Amino acid sequence: TTSPGDALVVKGGSAGNIDLVSFQNNAGNETHRFYADSANDGVIETVTNAGVTANLIQSSGDSWFNGGNVGIGTTAPSGKLNVNQENGLSTVTISRGGSDLTAGTALGNIIFPADYSGTPTNYASIDAYANALSAVRGSLDFKVKSTSGGLLTGMTVYGTSSGVNVGIGTTAPTNGKLVIDSTANQI
Repeated sequence: TTSPGDALVVKGGSAGNIDLVSFQNNAGNETHRFYADSANDGVIETVTNAGVTANLIQSSGDSWFNGGNVGIGTTAPSGKLNVNQENGLSTVTISRGGSDLTAGTALGNIIFPADYSGTPTNYASIDAYANALSAVRGSLDFKVKSTSGGLLTGMTVYGTSSGVNVGIGTTAPTNGKLVIDSTANQI
């Protein structure tokens, strides 16, 4: 360009995974790529010395990190995702935007999958939602995998107008602080 707005401007040609900028290590192998994909959206890619994409950040589409652990607030992450607030409370937020909630609206969940005989299988989840009493009251369902393969709710923490109820074997514990529902009448 003849009038760049920044100190360095690289203008690419046609869209379609054409490198705008790439970096190589001293062996001549590509380590970083900046390019526009076929829709002309920006992509940043980091590549191992063996030529395998380790991390991919796309402005439109899926992004992923396979190059090790990710640290937020730490330079030495101890797990796949390590969130740290030095001398303070660390917070991870799962949020839902949009219009007002109605009763039963899902808010977010945490899923615990694993590979079972080559098939991704969900073994547990924690689901948050606006409960059936009111859209302003929340519930958490703690679910685990049954032998039949599906996730079953083992415990529900249920917000009410007077506090919190806990249900075991029921997702609507409205008749007491702890409600245990057993169809086999065994406790």
